[in-house]
Amino acid sequence: MHISLYMALLYHYLSEDMKNPITIRRQQLMQEAKISARTSYNKCMRELHEYGYIKYLPSYSFYLGNLVHINKI
Repeated sequence: MHISLYMALLYHYLSEDMKNPITIRRQQLMQEAKISARTSYNKCMRELHEYGYIKYLPSYSFYLGNLVHINKI
């Protein structure tokens, strides 16, 4: 799950001309990464953040998307 979620994030990062941060929508990202459970998605995002692959800034507003910084590895 971590790899598929990270690949979906990289796809969005590349489609936005490699500019940080990118704005993501949870439902779209879950569908692209083939993750069906919200808890699994949240766990993977939290762990990718903890491992240093991304910097995840969740938004608690319905209208604003979550911000993700892709870290250089």
